[in-house]
Amino acid sequence: MFIKWRGEYAGRECRLRWEDGNVSGDVVLMAALIAEAAAGEGLYVFHNPTGPYTTHDHLANPYSTMVMVRGLAPLMQNVADDLPPRADARLDTLFGRHPDSWDEYVRRSNNVQ
Repeated sequence: MFIKWRGEYAGRECRLRWEDGNVSGDVVLMAALIAEAAAGEGLYVFHNPTGPYTTHDHLANPYSTMVMVRGLAPLMQNVADDLPPRADARLDTLFGRHPDSWDEYVRRSNNVQ
């Protein structure tokens, strides 16, 4: 699996890639992300309080990595991924159109238009 982001961090354009638990790309953002994951060892990282979540090895999980990237660099946009839809994302089809991307799902989940 992989995720690619592009956007701005620390006032400059950058790119980041997560693939099967490995992060590559902008060294400043990568260092911040790795430090954030290390500081969060033993703590819950989740998008939805009902799960799924991680408490260890956060960067091994694509969804936990997405949450941390958004927390560190809100101007970064997910530009590509091959992740399967999350189970709770599929529930959106009961109440309207299925989100086209993870970013759209997050916006809708947070009631941001």
